[in-house]
Amino acid sequence: MKIVFDARTVRPRRTGVGYAVERLLRALMECDRQNEYVVLMTDDAEWPRFSAPQNFRLLSGCPDYESHPRGDLWERFALPRLLECERADVFHGPAFRVPHTRCTCPTVVTVYDLTCMRCGSDYPWRFRCYMAWQGRRSCKAARAIIAPSAATARDLRDMLGVPESKIRVIPAAADSRFRPADPPDRARLAKIHPALSQPYILTVGTIEPRKRIDLLVAAFERARAAGSLSHSLVLAGKAGWKSGPSLRAVRDSAAAAAIHHLDYVDKADLVALYQGADLFVCASRYEGFGLPPLEAMACGCPVVTTSGGALAEVVGEAGIVVDGPCAELLAEAMVAVLTDGARRCEMSHRAVERASQFSWIASAQQTLNVYREIAGAK
Repeated sequence: MKIVFDARTVRPRRTGVGYAVERLLRALMECDRQNEYVVLMTDDAEWPRFSAPQNFRLLSGCPDYESHPRGDLWERFALPRLLECERADVFHGPAFRVPHTRCTCPTVVTVYDLTCMRCGSDYPWRFRCYMAWQGRRSCKAARAIIAPSAATARDLRDMLGVPESKIRVIPAAADSRFRPADPPDRARLAKIHPALSQPYILTVGTIEPRKRIDLLVAAFERARAAGSLSHSLVLAGKAGWKSGPSLRAVRDSAAAAAIHHLDYVDKADLVALYQGADLFVCASRYEGFGLPPLEAMACGCPVVTTSGGALAEVVGEAGIVVDGPCAELLAEAMVAVLTDGARRCEMSHRAVERASQFSWIASAQQTLNVYREIAGAK
């Protein structure tokens, strides 16, 4: 079987989807040495880091994933011809998109979330319309659709009318580098930012309205007032669209001196950040999976999160899930963890156990089963 795998989101300074695509590709390389893979990338800079086995071949020079309209035209016209020339048995678009025109092979698309429809006002109008159009057409064209959670599968059924028979729920995971460190590397943390040498609360993600940084800042202010906490709040993530109000909430906060924005953090430093944090908090409105909370748990960091989308599904009983956008309830949960050492220790153990239930190898094997299924149904 010959699989063409679209890895164009694997590029420098990648974030959630790019990391998920990278980890799935690495897991496929580890568990499948029989089938032939053609991996599409924009350039070949990232490829040497994979140490790819012989059955994986790079095809670079593809248009950038966010190049419009050039990339869209390439997907519509050139990509189907490429699949025909390669005599592909399966094409996998692991980041929301597959060709909408008729292909010579069946296709599978991974849809991580429908937040552009769920939380429409949080996105620029053009992006929201583009993603809704892409999502509908890709889901219609694909033979099978992979969702990372039951929440996203439900959205696919309810919002796009996707038949249950086309959906496969295959969770993401934290990779093996996310693991506890005892004790955390404080010297390294201090080099990343001086504030990390002292106790801190962490949140990770691109700063945009859906992440509700304003809610987190309000909860942090309440927690400091209620619990006499000495912790700082660390925001790790680049500023995204419509980030102005979130950044103003940080700047204008009564606790602004104790809030630190680190911008984009690479993976090696991100692991250290999780390992050194006393608590990870996610205040997001909605997530199709919730990789940062899972990565935090894999590092033994206790998690407090809101209940939007798949967050409660991912965290399970290992963390504290606050229902609704309530700063007071979020603050109470933060104080409850940070002022009770025994509880924090117990949550840390439960977090590691919960995270161990997710595996990229298992996800890759399930994905490979989908390839076999749709290739056999041609």
